[in-house]
Amino acid sequence: GYTKGYPDMFIACSNDRHNGLYIEFKSKKGTLSDEQKEVKIKLELEGYSYHASKNFDETINYIKSYLRK
Repeated sequence: GYTKGYPDMFIACSNDRHNGLYIEFKSKKGTLSDEQKEVKIKLELEGYSYHASKNFDETINYIKSYLRK
């Protein structure tokens, strides 16, 4: 299984600024748990981009933007 707090998706593609992209999918009312907040900070400090998503179209646009950098 997955490690508690880790995002749902990882795109293993670096860009000019980040080592890869992690994405956490949430419902419209969903929020990050304490574990997810800790993991987010850890991943960002390690040079990864992190995106918490509540909207499919927003996520697609974020991924496209990430891949252009």
